[in-house]
Amino acid sequence: MKPLFKINPKIGLYFLTLLFGYTGVGWIFTAFGASWGVWLGTIAVILHLSTAGIEAILLANAWVLGVVFTAVLRKTWPIFLGGYLPKKNAPLWAILMILLWFFAILFIVILGLTRQKLQRMGWNDKQACLSLVAVTGTAFSLGWMVFQLSFP
Repeated sequence: MKPLFKINPKIGLYFLTLLFGYTGVGWIFTAFGASWGVWLGTIAVILHLSTAGIEAILLANAWVLGVVFTAVLRKTWPIFLGGYLPKKNAPLWAILMILLWFFAILFIVILGLTRQKLQRMGWNDKQACLSLVAVTGTAFSLGWMVFQLSFP
């Protein structure tokens, strides 16, 4: 039986990286109690990145900076650790915020580059956008589910 489509192993690695990365993002959003506005804004940025590719990285970085800046101003701490920032954990919290910022930027760049690679391989705009949205949407849902199962 012939497969419906053939995926380049390198693209498969990009998709797998996106799946695990955005699963982590979904888990982090759930752990920090992100509002629906943050979820929906992030999904909108992902849609734009999936459509525009690397040209949308600046907008996506601005969104990430805004989300992280808001989390810093609110002194957001994971819900399963009490939801408020204990003073003794402030250095750990600051390092965690910086790492989350770099983590988010990394996956923004990977998403933009994956879009570009798909275009170079001959995928049409609709196929590339839908596949990237499907992978990241599935990953967000998995991250939410993993958190819900880990901390009921």
